[in-house]
Amino acid sequence: MLMQNSNYNTRAFTVLEAVVTLAVSAIVIALVYQIYVTLSMQFRNYERDQMQVFQFQQFQQLVAEDVKSSSKIESVDEDGLLLHFVDSEIEYAFAKAYTIRISKTRDTFPVVITNAIWTRSTKSYENFESLHLETNLLGNNFSIFEEKQIDLATRINNRFINEY
Repeated sequence: MLMQNSNYNTRAFTVLEAVVTLAVSAIVIALVYQIYVTLSMQFRNYERDQMQVFQFQQFQQLVAEDVKSSSKIESVDEDGLLLHFVDSEIEYAFAKAYTIRISKTRDTFPVVITNAIWTRSTKSYENFESLHLETNLLGNNFSIFEEKQIDLATRINNRFINEY
């Protein structure tokens, strides 16, 4: 009969080593997952904030262009403005959650206007009209100021119209 070696050495992990390894790897995987969730949430918030800033800048640029190129501006009521041009009109309607720009097309901006003040100088030596819009962007109050110069001919006409 063959003799079996009783000093047979097998190298293997013990159950305790395997359990410790699984526990450490589970902790590492949980940490990595938490980091991923946090970073993706921060990225979504950053993306949302950047979209709001972009839309606010678009709105601000359109208002500036419209005010400067308009021939006459009227305050429809406290919730809107009407800008007259040579061949058309543009209306801005301020709703609770957004602002609508109505021209040949409708543009909707997620900009909430809390206060709109249109000032036209009634004095003959002053030559400006100004628009002051108050809004909130990313939790901060912002004011948009746009100013339009009144040309000399319009000031002279307004002076004579007011005298008669």
